[in-house]
Amino acid sequence: SILSPDVWIEDEAEVKRSIIFERVRIGAQAKIRRAIIDKDVTVPPKEEIGIDLERDRKRFTVSEGGIVVVPKGYRFESGG
Repeated sequence: SILSPDVWIEDEAEVKRSIIFERVRIGAQAKIRRAIIDKDVTVPPKEEIGIDLERDRKRFTVSEGGIVVVPKGYRFESGG
C-alpha cells in the first residue's frame, strides 16, 4: 500500500494493496483491500471496502480489475 501524509489508521484496521490520499482517517477494525481512497474521507470503524465488490459497486466506482475508487470527500451514511 501507499499512504500519503496525514493519514490515520486506527487500531486493528487493515489496509492492503491500496493507495490512500491525504487527510484520510480509517476507523478501528476497518478492512480496506485493493482500493484508492481520495482526499478528505473518513472511513467508519468496521467498514469494509474491497471485500464485497457487489456492495461496493452500489456506492463507488469499481474497475474491471476489481479496484474500488472512493471519491474525494465521500461521506459514509451514518449507522452503517
